[in-house]
Amino acid sequence: MSGAGQTLHQAVRRNLAYIAATQAFLTIIVQTFVVHVPITISLLGGSAALAGLGSALMWGGRILTTYQMGRLMDRVGRMPVIYSGMVIAGLSAAAAAFFYQQRLMEAFLTVIVLFGVGRGMADYGRMAAGDMLPPEKRGLGTGVILTGSMVGTLAVPPIIAAVKMLAGGENIAATYLTLIPFAAAGFAAAYAVKPDPLQIARTLRHNNPSEAHQQAIRKISEILNRRMVFAIVSAAVSTGVMVAYMSLGSLLLHLEHVETTVISAVVTLHVIGMYAFSIPLGKAADIVGRVPVTLVGVIVCSTGAYIMSVNKSLDIVTVGMFLVGVGWSAATVASIALISDETHAAERGKAMGLNDTATALTSLTTPILLSIIFQNYGDTALGLAGLAAATPTIILATTTRRKKGLDSSRHSTS
Repeated sequence: MSGAGQTLHQAVRRNLAYIAATQAFLTIIVQTFVVHVPITISLLGGSAALAGLGSALMWGGRILTTYQMGRLMDRVGRMPVIYSGMVIAGLSAAAAAFFYQQRLMEAFLTVIVLFGVGRGMADYGRMAAGDMLPPEKRGLGTGVILTGSMVGTLAVPPIIAAVKMLAGGENIAATYLTLIPFAAAGFAAAYAVKPDPLQIARTLRHNNPSEAHQQAIRKISEILNRRMVFAIVSAAVSTGVMVAYMSLGSLLLHLEHVETTVISAVVTLHVIGMYAFSIPLGKAADIVGRVPVTLVGVIVCSTGAYIMSVNKSLDIVTVGMFLVGVGWSAATVASIALISDETHAAERGKAMGLNDTATALTSLTTPILLSIIFQNYGDTALGLAGLAAATPTIILATTTRRKKGLDSSRHSTS
């Protein structure tokens, strides 16, 4: 390896570590919001339905900005959008504490939407592997970045416990304010990423003569081939199912009179399923292929949704929620790698923005639709709806051709 190549290799490894750290800090903030937003809304006098809306806004409120932020990353680079998202997350935490103390429900809900936007921006770090690594390592690289979220997930319970101890009891405002230093640390980690992943992608492409003919930046309609549609639909399905059944699983256990502390532990296991296996699943996507791993992930996710719905015992719901998390992880890691394979660096941001718009839409609508199904038709119908959610992915998989070698070798360094 030449001196320049060695320097670039070291920069990529360093950047992956910084971006994984950013993901860890972001996850601490997100998980704390996930736990406390419904409680906050309830304490402010909101209904259970409104509390559920708050959770949906955290995941889906970014729907109006995701595509534009993706396009912006193609112009200014990845990291300015990502570290700006961490700034918004920190400001949102401060505003959430203030408006809770002032007992302003409408203002608090507005902050949740703002937080969703910031979270969506900061979460774009997961596409950096596609910029900095060749196709045969993109799945692994994405898994490494998402593993940072695992570290953040494990850090949340002791952080919340420490705040409670220092505050002398439950203190919602103090909990939100505690997140500001983590947002600052996430900003610092993201700002330390040098050079920008987009610049690395351009360097890799410039050094590969076979990419010389791929200079034109395509319109989004030209990017959307069958493989891209498969990836986006699969990501949207798995994310919608994951968000819906994460909240519905808590509800099912609550209806069975399971203690809140136990429910929290079950949700933690679900989140562990989402991130603990990111690296081996990423390797599988590199070796076996993007389409098979994505397909299996969606099927596992939907199967878990069915299992936890039709048998509401603690053990079965726990297994079901864990499978939902693992399935989501497989579908996410593989679909992100597939989108990176099918796009050039200069158009990857808007492609990922379109993907995130689709996942934001399902994050908003799937919990609402499934709640209606559960309320009107019961748990069996809820389980069958979870199974049926995999249908679009299965149909698209039968018409999506697997490319020779890796799922994509056409963009070997883009």
